[in-house]
Amino acid sequence: MQRVEAGMTLLEVVLGVALLSIVFLSFINLFAAGLGASMESGRVSQAALLAQEEMELLRANSYGVLSAKGAAWLGASLPGSENFQPRYLISGETLLLGSYPVRGLRLDVIIMQGDRGIVRVFSFVREGS
Repeated sequence: MQRVEAGMTLLEVVLGVALLSIVFLSFINLFAAGLGASMESGRVSQAALLAQEEMELLRANSYGVLSAKGAAWLGASLPGSENFQPRYLISGETLLLGSYPVRGLRLDVIIMQGDRGIVRVFSFVREGS
């Protein structure tokens, strides 16, 4: 007499559930990593926008005002901006455009969060402008 097996054994069910659990946990890990990367990207985008705004405010000053401001200073924390704090650097530089030297000031705005610089933008203001 032949025995007909219908259904699955307990071992097959346990192995199937274990395999599905491993796959499911891998997807959860990928989702968490993607969410973290998305949040970091949003933070960097916000910092870049703030850096650009701060640079525009800095460039609205004349060469004389900028050269009198000093070499480096830390700005006040920016409101509503995840504890971002701008750092400003102004240094005299001479650029070579072709063979012509152009004297001016290099302006750097660094958006800091704690001790870490998130975004840095720079610009050049020609002497006499």
